[in-house]
Amino acid sequence: MAPHKTLSTILLGSVLSLGNNSCRSNRHLEYHFEGKIEGDSVEFYETGAGDNVLLVTFQNGNRITYIDYDNDMEVDHVKVRVGTNTTEYYKYNRKNPDPVSVETLKMAQQQFDAYLKKITEIQTAPLQQKKSSEQ
Repeated sequence: MAPHKTLSTILLGSVLSLGNNSCRSNRHLEYHFEGKIEGDSVEFYETGAGDNVLLVTFQNGNRITYIDYDNDMEVDHVKVRVGTNTTEYYKYNRKNPDPVSVETLKMAQQQFDAYLKKITEIQTAPLQQKKSSEQ
């Protein structure tokens, strides 16, 4: 009976762990999006670890990935791919952050916020249309 009890304990622990991870994820459902914004491919999703990821692929093939690691909607990491070259910038890359990373992350945060606003406008457009037609 001991092996059965141990297996049950492991399974229960696994189920609880999965349940906690699923609760942690999907905190920003209002931003989940996969589509086009001004001709560019845009995708916002959350990882199982609770990271928020905004992936923008421009019409010319270049790509910017914005990543928020701690679910506070502040960009912690940016990957910029131009052609075959990728450059990464981190919020917490060293004790004395380099000025390029600091400025790049400021710009990235503004862009991230602008995309979230556009996503919200797109997601709520049908509601706004219905509201105006009822008046």
